[in-house]
Amino acid sequence: MTVQVQRVGVTSGLKWIVDGFALFRLRPLVWIALAAVWLLFALVLLAIPHLGQLVLYLVTPALGAGMLVGCRALERGNDLEIAHLFAGFRSHPGPLITIGGVYLLGNVITFGVFMMLGGQQIVTAALERASDPTSPPPDIPAAPLLSVLLLVPLFMAVIFAPALTLFRGLPALEAMKASFAACLENLLPVMLFAVVSAVLAMLAMVPYGLGALVYFPVNAGAVYRGYEALFGNETPAAEAPT
Repeated sequence: MTVQVQRVGVTSGLKWIVDGFALFRLRPLVWIALAAVWLLFALVLLAIPHLGQLVLYLVTPALGAGMLVGCRALERGNDLEIAHLFAGFRSHPGPLITIGGVYLLGNVITFGVFMMLGGQQIVTAALERASDPTSPPPDIPAAPLLSVLLLVPLFMAVIFAPALTLFRGLPALEAMKASFAACLENLLPVMLFAVVSAVLAMLAMVPYGLGALVYFPVNAGAVYRGYEALFGNETPAAEAPT
């Protein structure tokens, strides 16, 4: 399936976040409940040594897709339900988990490059600093930090892929390719969105991470609006999620 990509203005990335908050305000309590279920599910997985974190990477795109289904339900005047969170598992589990697998692999490769460039020195310095906050700041080599740049194309490939799988029925790799192409075509607005979203994510961790209950739905709404802006909101009937 050929997917047409729209060009948008530089400030559109910021507008997506504003629109995401507007979607959150339509049903704030239900959104908070959805985010709480997601976080509880994540904590249960993380309690499983080694395997749990890997599984969380795999299922995160499916959970995110469920939030997008909730956004579309609200947009069309329907009720937002807790069950929307798991809609991706019911409609397109294989492609969404595949996206999660590629995301996991990308992070593993990035971490490997980080360590090869001398990241162990940064890890050791961070642990020493944590054990003794009064110690002088260590010298941090710049080379390992360059590995973070690998996360940029990974983000571009993953950010809209779940929406393209859900709403357009694209296979996982085609969806990631289309997401990357759309982000490359609209690099400045997408990077603006990424930077502002990252700052909001850090703020959401204070205090005690409770801000995540708002951040998750707002970010999902922003991704949904970004998908609409770049790809339109047409949903073939045969591919519409339940």
